[in-house]
Amino acid sequence: MRQSDIAYTKIKEMIKTRQFKPGEALPEQQLCDLLNMSRTPVREALSRLQNDHAVISFPHSGSYVAQMDIFKLREVFVAREAAEGMIARLNCRDYLCVDEHRRLRDNFLWAASQDTDPEIDKFVDRTDFAMRDLLYRYCENKTLVRFCNELLSQITIHVHVTQAIKKFPIESIQEHVSILNAILQKDGDAAETATRRHLQRSFLRTFESLRAQGDYL
Repeated sequence: MRQSDIAYTKIKEMIKTRQFKPGEALPEQQLCDLLNMSRTPVREALSRLQNDHAVISFPHSGSYVAQMDIFKLREVFVAREAAEGMIARLNCRDYLCVDEHRRLRDNFLWAASQDTDPEIDKFVDRTDFAMRDLLYRYCENKTLVRFCNELLSQITIHVHVTQAIKKFPIESIQEHVSILNAILQKDGDAAETATRRHLQRSFLRTFESLRAQGDYL
C-alpha cells in the first residue's frame, strides 16, 4: 500500500473518531509527526479527503475538518433517493432469484424482536451492509452502483464526523423490511416508493440528531 493511501485511511479515522473535530485545523506538520511521514503523502491524503467532503482547504491557510453543510447533505440524500429507488426497482425483475432477499428480510425481522439486546446494532449494521451489497449486485448496472457509492461515501463521512446516529433506529429496520417485502413480491413501484420513503426519513433522523448537537452549518 502506498504511503498516501495509509495517510488517507489514518487521517480519515482520526476525523471519524473526533481526534480532529469539525472546524478544527489539520496542521500538515502535526500530521506528518503523527504518521511519521513526509509532507507529500500527507498532502495527497488531504486532497483525497477534500474530494470526500471531509476536509476543506484554503490557500495560505491550510486544511480543516469540514463542518456540516446541511443543505449539501440534503442534496446528496435527494440524489441517493432517486438512484437507490431505481436500484430497488431493478431488483424486482422477474428473472431474478430473491432467496437472498428473503433471508435478509428474515434477519431484519429477527433483529426487530431483539431490540433490547445491546449487541443487536452490530448485527443490524452487518445486515444493512449485506442488503446494500445484494441490491447493488442484482441491479446489474455498474454506472448506477458507482454513482450510489460516491453519494454514500459523502453521507458516511458526514454522519461519522458528527456521530449523528448512535443507534440503528427500530423504524429504520421496519423500513428495510418494507423494501425487501416489495422486492419479494416483484412490485417495482412499491420497492422504489419504500426506498424513497426510507431515505427521506433517514435524512430527517440525521438532521434532527445534527440539530441537537449543533454540529452543522
